[in-house]
Amino acid sequence: MDATDASQVEAPKRLQGKRGNDHDRAIASMLRQARTSRGVSQPQLAFLIGCSFQQVQKYESGSNRISAGRLVSIARALKMDIAEFFGDLPALSSGPTLQAEELRFIRAYRSISAKQARSLDALVAALEAYGDVNAA
Repeated sequence: MDATDASQVEAPKRLQGKRGNDHDRAIASMLRQARTSRGVSQPQLAFLIGCSFQQVQKYESGSNRISAGRLVSIARALKMDIAEFFGDLPALSSGPTLQAEELRFIRAYRSISAKQARSLDALVAALEAYGDVNAA
């Protein structure tokens, strides 16, 4: 086999699965976007999650995969819901998934007072009584 055939060769079994896939790259991109939108530098995030800023660079570039535990730490450090990292990824299950607008409503609902929640519940009940809420 000559050098031109090298690109056709699969990675050895021991290396397969260690490289990032499309989902890993999407999460890496979301990490960078979330960090920069919150005004947090790579060294600051590294300090908050207990690693080097070089490791944060590798996470954001997608060259290193982010473990579940580390992703939880990152979400806490950036004060965000871990589900935001998976927002644009296709669902892995056949069950119902929430749309971005539904997630926004849920986040907003979690931030309102108990009195506002009761008022919102009354509004939903009134809409249900008026007609089919699911009708578009």
